[in-house]
Amino acid sequence: MKIKTKINVTYNTGLNTQKSEKVEGMISTCIQNFDQIDGFSFSYEYKSESGDILENSSFYLKDSEINALYESVKSEVPAGLNYTSTTLYLYCLGMRIEMSETFGIALDQIEIIS
Repeated sequence: MKIKTKINVTYNTGLNTQKSEKVEGMISTCIQNFDQIDGFSFSYEYKSESGDILENSSFYLKDSEINALYESVKSEVPAGLNYTSTTLYLYCLGMRIEMSETFGIALDQIEIIS
């Protein structure tokens, strides 16, 4: 499961050049270390339709931040998904917020795809 912009977004390809195309985002890892941290670490990647890797990064969210995120997006999870698909879908909904802020587009301009 990953997310993808429905519209072209503009991103920098160098100091003085830009490109405009659709972008995909994918969470590559999610780690929760129960005995050391109070939260999760996520690694993700943004890739253009043409295959350019735009960003490969990670971030950390505290349990309280994840619970707040869950409350804000849980109504968007489709019924009938199993536990693992539901969890991944929730993470994609959270990543959609990050992508929206990164590229300055509306949430409804980003879709979750399999």
